[in-house]
Amino acid sequence: MRALLAGLALLCLVKMADARQVTIDQMLATESYGQVLIAPAGGKVIVERRGPYETGSRFSYGNMTRRVTSRVMLLDLRSPRKLVPAFRQEDGAGYWAGDFSPSGTRATVLRLQDDKLRLGILNIATGTVRWLPGAPDLPISRPAPVWLDDRRFVYVRFVEDRLPTILDVGGIVQRIMPARWHDAARGQRPAADLASTRSVRQNRYERRELVIANATTGEEHTVLTGEVPTTSSGRPPTLPLRRVEMTDTQAFICATAGSSGSLDAIGRAAAIMGARELGNCGNEPQPSRIWATDPAALSIERESLLVIVCGELRCSDRPALETALRRATSAVQVAERLSGQAWGSYVAFIREGNRFFVFRDPSGATPLYVARSLNSQIASTTLTPALLAAAGHRARIHEPNVAKLLASPPAPAFLSSLEGVDIVTAGELVGVNLPAQRHKIWSPGEIASRKAPLAPEQLVDTLDQVLAELAGDSRIGVELSGGLDSSIVCTSLAQLGLDPKPFNVATSGKGGDETPFANDVAAHAGVALHRFKSDSALPDYSSFEGLAHPRNHRFRGSRRG
Repeated sequence: MRALLAGLALLCLVKMADARQVTIDQMLATESYGQVLIAPAGGKVIVERRGPYETGSRFSYGNMTRRVTSRVMLLDLRSPRKLVPAFRQEDGAGYWAGDFSPSGTRATVLRLQDDKLRLGILNIATGTVRWLPGAPDLPISRPAPVWLDDRRFVYVRFVEDRLPTILDVGGIVQRIMPARWHDAARGQRPAADLASTRSVRQNRYERRELVIANATTGEEHTVLTGEVPTTSSGRPPTLPLRRVEMTDTQAFICATAGSSGSLDAIGRAAAIMGARELGNCGNEPQPSRIWATDPAALSIERESLLVIVCGELRCSDRPALETALRRATSAVQVAERLSGQAWGSYVAFIREGNRFFVFRDPSGATPLYVARSLNSQIASTTLTPALLAAAGHRARIHEPNVAKLLASPPAPAFLSSLEGVDIVTAGELVGVNLPAQRHKIWSPGEIASRKAPLAPEQLVDTLDQVLAELAGDSRIGVELSGGLDSSIVCTSLAQLGLDPKPFNVATSGKGGDETPFANDVAAHAGVALHRFKSDSALPDYSSFEGLAHPRNHRFRGSRRG
């Protein structure tokens, strides 16, 4: 109906602008525009430009034929107002957009060519597309993929390579009607059915997959597979993809349960967060498994001890750390040696005999929770309602703890607002199984109480060692404000000969221009300062050429391998 009204409005405008009558040929030769998508941070706009209907490569898609004439164009609001192709698009194929990623650095796009539909991931900055191999569906309730965060999105695809029903209505008729004509000629089908295509039905059940895709690597993970029925009226199938539990962090999950069925349910909830099973961790006294969104940073297994570290683990001597962990005889010793010889943003899952423990790194950069019910226990860096429900845990508010948190905001960090959920504090080792055990391995108070603090020269050496280890063999960008912290980091990297790339972003807000201070520090360190200007109070990193948002940077490599 909206398309019809839009068409009538267009005809009215043409009529008013030109007194001449509009012919059918002129209408078929008229270009138009489809949807317009604006990046979440502004600055970039995707526009679908549709060529004349008569230029379509195929006309079997009914009112969706406009898809084969469509092109995806990009408009940069910061440059001259000109639409340019968002990426290379072939003749004879139609392209349209799905949606921007949360940061606006990527977008999903679709390609219809030779009766095949494919889903792609567009890099806005480079204009390149990574095409996925499967055949995506276009559910009526949610035709575009749903972004979970900047690196993951979820979509529906067919098990077999076929077109969505919304694109294949005409094709169904073309494939089925010849056979029905043949049956009617042989007297095996009433000829009256030939007067209408309403009786044309495909199989009412279609096998589809709910898939989570990694926009960075193109890797895909199937969350579930099943048959989705059409409605009784034979309308295109609608998958209820209206609510997706989102997580904007890496997920590491350890679970023990009374049955493998309970672990399977927990695994399905973990898969929705993009986590894959790292392995079976034993069956005594209960079956246990571990899932993670990323590969393990370290894994050591002995007869009575299993150590799996997930996240970013840094150390000055990796072989020495692994040797020390192999010689450990308890979970406490493992946690002590990790905190003494390594650093980073990580969590460790430790099995000591028949008991499971989790250790949160002393920085506390990665959150960690433990939830327990009668039949299962889980430790996870992210808790979602689906994960708690799969573990048989009813999430109820812990009213006394909420009262303490409201009455005294600096309340103990381990207090949780949910019943049966414990917060693992930084530097703490906690038992997952019942009865619960807690061991404080590292705390700032313990460090501050040392009677022999490091001398200034030792502090400088320690800082240089840490920065050199983090930098590895990569060139490091430093957001230089000219304040104490960024100045120390930039100067240290420069003196180590690591060739830092300092940059400063001046914003329009009050006090948002710290360029003079950054200039002084860069001159002192002997490095060139790269300057950027933002018209808003908050910098839009995606608008600066050659510069990604700091959240997207990862330290890679190590000078020690």
